[in-house]
Amino acid sequence: MTENQTFSLIVMDRARRRWRFIAVLAIIFLVLFSVPNSPSTEKTGAYVARVNLEGFIGSDREQLSTLYGLGKNEDVKALMVFIDSPGGTMVGGIEIYQALNRIAEVKPVACVMGTAAASAGYMVSLGCSHVVANPATLTGSIGVFMPLVDATALAEKIGVQSASIASGSLKMATSPLEKPTANSKLYLQEMVNDLQAIFMSYVKQHRPINDEVEKIISDGRALTGRKAFELKLVDALGDALTAKKWLETKHGLADDIPVRDVSLVKEKNFFEKAMSSFSFVESFSAKLNETAILATLKP
Repeated sequence: MTENQTFSLIVMDRARRRWRFIAVLAIIFLVLFSVPNSPSTEKTGAYVARVNLEGFIGSDREQLSTLYGLGKNEDVKALMVFIDSPGGTMVGGIEIYQALNRIAEVKPVACVMGTAAASAGYMVSLGCSHVVANPATLTGSIGVFMPLVDATALAEKIGVQSASIASGSLKMATSPLEKPTANSKLYLQEMVNDLQAIFMSYVKQHRPINDEVEKIISDGRALTGRKAFELKLVDALGDALTAKKWLETKHGLADDIPVRDVSLVKEKNFFEKAMSSFSFVESFSAKLNETAILATLKP
């Protein structure tokens, strides 16, 4: 064996050892930072669980799982839900509404509205046993809309034409490169009207409103907390202490019962944060191509 060959073998051996060491460190790193945090099953004594619903409301399985878990937890004697949201998707709002409504069948659920609890944010409150709003809260906005764009004029200017092939005349009704027709507009309006009827059915199921109030709120207007209280869309004006007092007087909870914050947002570990950065662009691109029915406060 020549001197050069011997030197090459030594270099390769050192490189192998170095990469072996790096691989071991990587495995240790993954074990330390990738093990999910399992919720404690240990009995902790009676308490009130306090959760926050903030920002855009969408369909979230982990969020729903946490809520249903609180409903089954015998130590949780009541739920306080703080809502600060301008709305979100119809599906997301309905899912959380249903979860809170089911929990309210077995234990009291008090909602406290923040700066905004509008549209899907208001829908969520319908699942609560008792709803408290700040007088200045922006709520109501009971309605849905479908965000669409007609870009046919712009496309014509820059020389772009749609070459899509569809199986039916309404399949491309939401495409920005297809000129809306009377038939497609009617089809989409009927869809939005149907979803509005679903929304209003939940309102009438849970709030003691008459035909006059229904007519007022059916146009999608936002309301202050004070006006919502006048129209019987919320139960009381106040804050978290108001909701806590209701739990004590109506459901016999002790005034010194602990109130514990429970996060509905899964805290990502270091590895998950690193991995999520790789999928951000792909995820964002996919979202841009979605056409969703929104129940949100329009700015």
